[in-house]
Amino acid sequence: MASSLSFEQISEMNERVDDLKEQYVAYLERHPELRHVLNDFVTAVLMEKPDDVYTFAQRHFLALKPDTAAADAPSS
Repeated sequence: MASSLSFEQISEMNERVDDLKEQYVAYLERHPELRHVLNDFVTAVLMEKPDDVYTFAQRHFLALKPDTAAADAPSS
């Protein structure tokens, strides 16, 4: 069931898409580490070829997570 969008609706939708793209690019510029983290993850998946990608992802990212308990502990 196809619905017809008006020119105005299409134009609004295209503007929204452009706004989202700008937001995404700005976010990536503020967080360049994201590309590195994702690249490392994809590389690890392709090398390991895990049967359960979700469990692999959980373990992969937990291993990268800083130890907050150690960070909060008072230093001697």
